[in-house]
Amino acid sequence: SAPPSPGPEADVACRCAWLDCALVGPASSPGTTTRRSCDSSGVHRSSPAMKAICHCLCPPKGSAEEEESLTPLTKVRAGKRGSHVRVEDCGTDIRLTGEGTALADTVVDQDAAYWEVRVEKIGVGCQVGVSYDLSGHLLDSQIGDKENSWSVGVGANGAVLAEGDVIGVAYGQGDIPNLRFFHNGTYIEEATVLRIRGEAYPAISVCSKAELRWIFDPLQFAHAPPGRHTEVRPPRKMM
Repeated sequence: SAPPSPGPEADVACRCAWLDCALVGPASSPGTTTRRSCDSSGVHRSSPAMKAICHCLCPPKGSAEEEESLTPLTKVRAGKRGSHVRVEDCGTDIRLTGEGTALADTVVDQDAAYWEVRVEKIGVGCQVGVSYDLSGHLLDSQIGDKENSWSVGVGANGAVLAEGDVIGVAYGQGDIPNLRFFHNGTYIEEATVLRIRGEAYPAISVCSKAELRWIFDPLQFAHAPPGRHTEVRPPRKMM
């Protein structure tokens, strides 16, 4: 049935501002229909003889993409670490000293992730790479056994690392090889790992007097990530 006619000089209050409204004329002038959208207030005036038929044209609210764009990304932090590893969150990076291994608190579950490590002091040495979940005495040792962890401790062509050097790590299950390293932007081909099965974490080992900076913030990268690699993105937590 036709909607009831509004009262004299009635306001037709629409529930949203994105409406397609048909103002239908009186019976004496059949076929007289004027279509327009409500104003930004969502209200239009209608005469006693006019009827308003409105259809909402609003985009759907609460879409996954909209919610995702409004949800800030979680920051990657240091997770498990050896008893002699000292960690300091400096805001834009993570400072590591002492002796032993530290894992990030985030599993790399995206297809192509990238992060960097900057050498502040080389000390006795360091290792940079990825690792399965470690515990106990394994956190008090160095990564790179090629069974539980994979790493690099030298630069391109076997060059000894020096203060200011940057090691880039490109890792993900979506590409073959899964793991690649870069020394000041130069690909370390001999350190490439074809495949790593299962969940792995960014990992780092320091030796006596070494000081490293773990960099996950893309704004702080010294070099552009290769190909489609992007910064490590922690899984979003349910509210």
